[in-house]
Amino acid sequence: MDWRFPAVLVLALVLSMVMSGVQMRAYMAQVNEIAKANAGKNLNLVSGRGKGAFRGAIAVLLVDPTTLEVVEARALVGFSVFGRLKPAPELEGPLKTVYDRAEARHKHLGTAVRQAISMLPHKVRAQVTLPPAKSKKRGQPTAVKGAAPKQFAGLSHISN
Repeated sequence: MDWRFPAVLVLALVLSMVMSGVQMRAYMAQVNEIAKANAGKNLNLVSGRGKGAFRGAIAVLLVDPTTLEVVEARALVGFSVFGRLKPAPELEGPLKTVYDRAEARHKHLGTAVRQAISMLPHKVRAQVTLPPAKSKKRGQPTAVKGAAPKQFAGLSHISN
């Protein structure tokens, strides 16, 4: 067996780990930059992510809890390790409509904003109504012929 193929696989694995680390450090640096720039203000910094099979999204929102306004928003949409949080002015504005604006831009960004809103304190979160989350449950499994109903599962015999 040739040694080059396993070596290329190991190299690709190590490279992907290094690039993921670089992306994570850049993300944390940007979030810390937002936090430092707004330190001492009565604002909530929240983030969320939306996952997909090949693409995803991350949303970082800076919310003013007194006015229920998104003061600053940044988003990362895509799957490349070179992706960075970019300003998202279309997400700035009323907190009550931010989900609709994010969903209109990208479906995974809508999921990320939904998760970010769920990270807000309860007093703020309670004032925002979101549409019901789309369930990813697949259809119920079909019943096996001759199987006992669920309420009788585990009862193999009846005792007196």
